[in-house]
Amino acid sequence: MNNLWNLKDIDRKASNSPNLILEEQAKYFEKNVKDVLYARIANVKLKEFMSSDYKLATNFSIVSPTLDNYTYVLFTVYSNPESNYPVGISLNDNKDYIDIDHTCNNEKEFIDTLSKILGSEEVTEIITVLYSKSKNF
Repeated sequence: MNNLWNLKDIDRKASNSPNLILEEQAKYFEKNVKDVLYARIANVKLKEFMSSDYKLATNFSIVSPTLDNYTYVLFTVYSNPESNYPVGISLNDNKDYIDIDHTCNNEKEFIDTLSKILGSEEVTEIITVLYSKSKNF
């Protein structure tokens, strides 16, 4: 019998997924901070009562190994495991409820929103302070 799966270009087709975009940004981050800090991307299944729109939370955190692995969650991306978009992005680190600050319906909106978040003065300040405190140890 022949292979009936239409999965020949799966790596190319998957390359634009939100998680792979986050992984790419994590690599850029680690290179820029000379591996003093690193980015952690962690997927967590949401409890049913937390959201009717999303089933998965992906935390994008900055970790400082020299500060006893201090971890700061920059943002959380909410999605559904079986689809890339839409996604919700929360800048609120509250674990009791979901507070969506941005909704992205496609790759362009996701990249534009990430660009604003990662390039913001607030995030730059947080990274600079963590880098400074981590580098001095």
